[in-house]
Amino acid sequence: MELEDPVEDERGYVYEKAAVQDYIRQKPPGHCQCPVSGTVHLITIEGLRPARVLKQAQRRARQGKQRPDQNRRRSGDVLDLG
Repeated sequence: MELEDPVEDERGYVYEKAAVQDYIRQKPPGHCQCPVSGTVHLITIEGLRPARVLKQAQRRARQGKQRPDQNRRRSGDVLDLG
């Protein structure tokens, strides 16, 4: 599953931006617990930031799917062994 617009909180937990913002807005201000099971910390909309590492990984994965033969040699390729 690929997140359309991934964001992370101050502790590095990653969420889909629209979903976590809706979740936070449903809670009283300052009382929104992280929805990840086993964690005990508060999250805020202001504390969210783009999940750049995940976005880069998703971009690389998409590029790999588009060009699966990019690293394969083809007959007629010249190899420089010098």
